[in-house]
Amino acid sequence: MTELPLLGAIDQSRAVLRVSGLDAESFLQGLLTNDISGASADQAVYAALLTPQGKFLFDGFVLRPDPKQFLIDLPATDLDPFAKRLSMYKLRAQIEIARAPVYKTLLLWPTSDGEPLAELQAAVTQLALGYVDPRASALGVRALVESVRAGDAGMLSPLSAAPGDIDAYHARRVRLGVPISGDDLVRDESYPLEIGLDHINGVDFRKGCYVGQEVTARMKHKATLKKALYFVDLAAAPNASPGDELTVADRSAGVLGSAEAGVGLALLRADRAQGELAVDGGGSAAVKAAVFAAAPSGAATAGEE
Repeated sequence: MTELPLLGAIDQSRAVLRVSGLDAESFLQGLLTNDISGASADQAVYAALLTPQGKFLFDGFVLRPDPKQFLIDLPATDLDPFAKRLSMYKLRAQIEIARAPVYKTLLLWPTSDGEPLAELQAAVTQLALGYVDPRASALGVRALVESVRAGDAGMLSPLSAAPGDIDAYHARRVRLGVPISGDDLVRDESYPLEIGLDHINGVDFRKGCYVGQEVTARMKHKATLKKALYFVDLAAAPNASPGDELTVADRSAGVLGSAEAGVGLALLRADRAQGELAVDGGGSAAVKAAVFAAAPSGAATAGEE
């Protein structure tokens, strides 16, 4: 076992899109769920793009290396459809939308359940485009590094990090209750507040208009959510996988999302989120607790002072 406080790995599932030009900030500000004015080279803003009906489409981390340029770190499978969607809204905006293949996403996370904040901040200062994860600081540091450095075996040593396994990172993410696109956030289906994007700093309720804002605000202030994200124990369902239906007495209770190391995140009907649930793929899942009964460690609810 390594004695270094951090583990690190390149996340090959990510890609980077560049949005640049005179109107880049106003363009993105009018589309995304969060206030991107606070983005910089060492502070990312986590945000999503919704449908006009308020359903989830894409999410990513927005960095701003210079005043007229934004870099968006998102799942590689979403890059082209996200870029196409942005192009639909471009109209006369003076912007350019292009791939940025020069970058790869580096993840650095603690070896233990604690948060070695000094080491995390030290790593950020050594990375030109590095930042503490805005969803939960306990997840560690994310950075965009040049692709030519991504395979450099010595890249981690100056950061007090040893090589890590991406699966271990995702097991930590699930224990912290942080959902991800694809497994938990389903395109054209998920509502961001049901999945808890507001609890992981993905929604700003004071920034003004954006696509899907009216529906999101109504759900926040006027509606009682019927579904929420829950932790489930998958010890009795070793083959469970994202997308499996969960049922109780042959009635649908919800769907399983992320599943790592015997722990899962599931979007469940609140009136059926208790006890043992049958897993469509075999076995059963034991409901433990609502993920966002309180904000996850290191992530204050969006909008709090």
